[in-house]
Amino acid sequence: TKETTSIQLWIGKPKAVINGVTVDIDPDKPVSPVIIQGRTFLPLRFIGETLGFQVEWDAPTQRITLTYPKG
Repeated sequence: TKETTSIQLWIGKPKAVINGVTVDIDPDKPVSPVIIQGRTFLPLRFIGETLGFQVEWDAPTQRITLTYPKG
């Protein structure tokens, strides 16, 4: 939860609930939270953009940058 936005996610489920509305995490491919070796991995771009962050991926360095507020 951030300010007025609430996100609910479930392990292995490619849908999320944002402020009571069910949405696909990624409409182009099935992406869902997973647990690998006791660690929980979440779809960072989905969460960041939903909460108003600018999300940038730099492929050569494999670095993700989150900037808030967006823009």
